[in-house]
Amino acid sequence: MGLDRVRPWCAIIAASQDIAAQYIAAFGLSPEIWTAIRHDAATAGQQFERVVVIRPHWQMDQDEAARFEQQIIDQWRALVAPGGWLTII
Repeated sequence: MGLDRVRPWCAIIAASQDIAAQYIAAFGLSPEIWTAIRHDAATAGQQFERVVVIRPHWQMDQDEAARFEQQIIDQWRALVAPGGWLTII
C-alpha cells in the first residue's frame, strides 16, 4: 500500500454510520485506513481493498437477514477492488 493514498482503502458498513464508526473505534482501527458507511449509502464508483459488513442482527430474524443480504450483496461486492476481501458478520 503506497503512502500516496489520500482516502481510506477499507470500509465497515453497518446500519448507521455511527454504528460503523463505533466498530472502528472498538477494534482500534485507524480512521486513516477505515471508513464508516451506512447500509443504504450511495456507494457507486467507490472501491475498497477490504469491506466488512455488519448485519443488523438485533433487528432481524435469520430469514430477514438472508433476504437483506440477497437484496444488496451485489452492491457490496461492487465495493471490493480486484483481489480484495468482503466479509459479512
